Amino acid sequence: MKSRTHQQWRELFKQQATGDLSVAAFCKEHGIGQSYFYKRKSDLVVKNGERPTTNFIKVKPQPKNITPTASIKLQYQQTRLHLPTTISPSWLAEFIKALA
Repeated sequence: MKSRTHQQWRELFKQQATGDLSVAAFCKEHGIGQSYFYKRKSDLVVKNGERPTTNFIKVKPQPKNITPTASIKLQYQQTRLHLPTTISPSWLAEFIKALA
């Protein structure tokens, strides 16, 4: 096994990142085990106090300050009617009969 310095490893990581080869192809070309490549990369990142590079974006959910209001929604063709749930069922029945 070839012994490399931290700087040589950094150069290898940089070459792989800027090159056209996948990690698997790059490791094969340079005689490095793929899992060892990732381990060395992880070790150097932790040792230098760097954050690992990733394409993932950390998302924090935003709290919703919306108070849900219950309503009855009636829709006929282009007309929409929103009624409160406190409406009298008999009034609603009469209303629907009148529309028919």
